Amino acid sequence: MTADGWATALFAAGAERGPALARERGLSALFLVARDEGLLPETTGGMGAHVL
Repeated sequence: MTADGWATALFAAGAERGPALARERGLSALFLVARDEGLLPETTGGMGAHVL
């Protein structure tokens, strides 16, 4: 249940604050962020090693 709570909190925090909050808390997360170039992945913690 803790992971579900963090997922909700990070999503609700938004595209800018969500990744920053994950980094502050030492959480591994994957965000798909809408940019001018399209949807781009942004990772925190060790998640980058799992995303191609």
